[in-house]
Amino acid sequence: MREYLFSVLTSIGIPAILKMMRIRNKEVTILMFHRVSDEIDPLWSPLPVAKFESLIRKLKKNTALIPLQEIFNIKKYPAKPLVAVSFDDGYRDFYENVLPILKKYQVPAHHNICPGLIDQQLLPWTQIVNIYLQNNAGTTIELPDGQPIKIDESVNENFFLMLCGQLYNIDSNKLMQWVKRLAMKIPAEKLDVLMSWEMIRECADSGVHIGSHSLTHQNLSRITNENELASEITESKLRIKKETGNEPRIFAFPNGLYNTESMRMVKNTGYEIILLCDDLVSSFDNDYIENRSYVFPRINISRPQWQEEYLRSLGLHQRLKKLLKGQDVARAQQNIETAAFL
Repeated sequence: MREYLFSVLTSIGIPAILKMMRIRNKEVTILMFHRVSDEIDPLWSPLPVAKFESLIRKLKKNTALIPLQEIFNIKKYPAKPLVAVSFDDGYRDFYENVLPILKKYQVPAHHNICPGLIDQQLLPWTQIVNIYLQNNAGTTIELPDGQPIKIDESVNENFFLMLCGQLYNIDSNKLMQWVKRLAMKIPAEKLDVLMSWEMIRECADSGVHIGSHSLTHQNLSRITNENELASEITESKLRIKKETGNEPRIFAFPNGLYNTESMRMVKNTGYEIILLCDDLVSSFDNDYIENRSYVFPRINISRPQWQEEYLRSLGLHQRLKKLLKGQDVARAQQNIETAAFL
């Protein structure tokens, strides 16, 4: 039913209206992807390969797809909605499934990776929790603070998101020690799904800008030790430059979480573009051409219905949310604007 609904909305001309609104408001849309694969994951479903290609084909035809790191060179808003394609985490299916499609349609993209995880071939902690939950349904898991939580027999996405929400508030060191213990109970082959440095270099040679997603995908807003925070932000940049030969110009906060200190450190490290995860867009503004630093929100794209994600990329969901929760959206936008000045 959901797929049918968005198919109908697409066929009756809603995209044309949304495109006009994007252009009229001079909106910059950054689409955030993670996994593109035909694998089944009940807790964090990848975007199927054919659906991703359909979406890219539609975006190529109807939007102005740009390399985000080149936005400072754009002097005038184009005749089509301004869109950039962004990937996080460094999954191998980017190399296997996404890169050929990007090449086929000549679509620019950037991919924000965690060099420390690439070195260890270890997943982001949220996905270690994901795999552990699926492998241990019906048992009890003890959280870092000692709280026991029963894992449902039919563990679902809502349970996974609820648990991650609790874990975000845990001290960073304590959380990572706990996650490492979980990882030891997971078969190694399930954790070995990230790109190698050789694959990453091939992506870079193909025109994909390699950005930073921190060193090990920790919640940077919960790191209180300045040296540890600097390692996550600065060491990541140095490792990427060493392995690819190119200095990353983009930094994406893991899970979009930051505080005043981590935002300032990212800016002081010299990243030109800073990415969050607020399901919003920015307005095209020549000011950031002069400042050479800008904070962008991104729109998460993950549902298997490509028509829905195409409409999401053009702002349907955002505008509906604004009608229903105008103040909440305004508050999120204010947070982004505040971050830009920190």
